[in-house]
Amino acid sequence: MSSLPSQLYGEPFISTRECIAWIPSTPAFEDSDVLVLSSRSTSPGEVDAMLFYLDLRLSLPLGRTSKVNWGFAGLRHTLSTSPLRYRWNHSIIDSRDDGAADEGQMIQRDGKEIETGIGLNPATGQMEAYEEIWRDEPLPEGSSYIFVSSSASVEEATATMAVLGPHALALAQEPRVEAPNTPRNFRAVRMHRRMSPVQDTQGIVWETVFSTGSSAQERELKELVELADQGCQYVRGNNIYLGSRSWVVWDTSREGT
Repeated sequence: MSSLPSQLYGEPFISTRECIAWIPSTPAFEDSDVLVLSSRSTSPGEVDAMLFYLDLRLSLPLGRTSKVNWGFAGLRHTLSTSPLRYRWNHSIIDSRDDGAADEGQMIQRDGKEIETGIGLNPATGQMEAYEEIWRDEPLPEGSSYIFVSSSASVEEATATMAVLGPHALALAQEPRVEAPNTPRNFRAVRMHRRMSPVQDTQGIVWETVFSTGSSAQERELKELVELADQGCQYVRGNNIYLGSRSWVVWDTSREGT
């Protein structure tokens, strides 16, 4: 995608995973705290619709010593609406960096949202059928949000960040080099907002839940959450400076964007 879409539809949303099962060998279990932040969509529920997402899966129990089980970011494409099928592109930012296709079909069963597909089972190293149960976390009314990337084309970006409701994520990965099988450093920061017992202008406190240790990335995300808390004054397509570099606003809660 070479430029930003002219209009976005719907609302951004927060997704968490309840469990995953590998079919038929492994019954449902959960080994990760999974947080996905998704922007508004380029189309109101139509084929070829796209949205910008960040997905970070950390080992349990969640904390500063967690390990990254998987982290990736990019654009989600709607492949079909009946059945509802998506493809999650993450060719640049992907902690596994395995190049495996990432497509899934969404179904409803017993009132729950279930994703089915074929994916890489890290326990076996094989592509296997899976089922994941997802739920959307309620977004507090009036929540500000902003999604930014290091490039106007999310699928070419090597760094992404988002603030949505009480959550903030930053995911980044070094660009590819010509030398084959060269590891690319993956970096991630997750922050969470809590309310201080003191109900005044200083009542909002953002805590770093997890970080791979990049102080520059932590500083960039802290600056972004400050912008969101102050009421974002930027519109889609704006360039903003966070840390020591420029970012492109892909989605924001400012009215009229």
